[in-house]
Amino acid sequence: MVYRGMALASCRRALAAAVMAGALALATSAAATEAGRNPFPLGLNGTQIGNLPPPGFYLVNEVLFIQQNRFRDDRGERLFPDFNVTVIGYAPRFLWSTPLEVLGGRAAIQIIQPIVNVRAANTPPLPFIPANPPFGRETEGGLADLIITPLIGWHAGDFHWAVGADISIPTARHEPASFSNIGLGYVALSPAVAFTYLNPHGFELSGKLTFDINFKNAKSGYDSGDAVFFEFTANYYFQTPIGKLAPGVGGFVYRQISDDTVGGRPFLDGFRGRTNAVGPQLVYQHPSGFMAEIRYQREMFVRNRPEGERLFVRAFIRF
Repeated sequence: MVYRGMALASCRRALAAAVMAGALALATSAAATEAGRNPFPLGLNGTQIGNLPPPGFYLVNEVLFIQQNRFRDDRGERLFPDFNVTVIGYAPRFLWSTPLEVLGGRAAIQIIQPIVNVRAANTPPLPFIPANPPFGRETEGGLADLIITPLIGWHAGDFHWAVGADISIPTARHEPASFSNIGLGYVALSPAVAFTYLNPHGFELSGKLTFDINFKNAKSGYDSGDAVFFEFTANYYFQTPIGKLAPGVGGFVYRQISDDTVGGRPFLDGFRGRTNAVGPQLVYQHPSGFMAEIRYQREMFVRNRPEGERLFVRAFIRF
């Protein structure tokens, strides 16, 4: 997130910028959660997300690269002269699709343990009123917060859908004075519903609607607002001598729907974030069931959040 900042028009504006930098450290943490309010990066889910696989054990290997070099304020302007966060991570998902039927669907559970490295840099805007937000350069790496997801999936012809809830447990280090944390520092609950339409002619349309419920950070007293976001993908599969290839497009729309608060009071008029992203992707599917995917996305129309680009690589393997 490299924020080329501009000279702020008044001391009040400078103070607001300094406080907003503190908000970044306290609320968004520039962590493996893509500096958002969700347990793992926005835009990661998409391809066949509503299509629960047959009973068995699966490993979904996910590699991510996130580069954010701008921070947008509530007017969409760059806030800091030099703000940069780079996240490199590996997130193995262990999925057990059980034979157990629940409500006419099939039950499953997955466990995600991200491993990330975060490099962050932040330079204060000018004129600058001395304050407490962290400025400088930091690097942090290790195990991020553990995520557990119970879910149920259904199938009906070309349509597939699932419901579940991501439970993010604050198992990773989190220090309010740091802006390169790899953990959120609080529990987050993310109920979601996902669907996939996959017809015999090779067209796929998938989406996932998620509602993030955040809880107060006990160390900082900061309570991040709740948010809703929709991840989507559209692919077209065609046969090749080595399996199916599917070029497509994917992205997300994110909106924070309640205020950030400190001590029960709204922070900077709520500091509500919003962002959107879209980009190309390519899926490969082998007849054995092995699937690989690469996705690139670019953010746009961002407010009160870091802005940048991301690259995801995924490999889906059945044991």
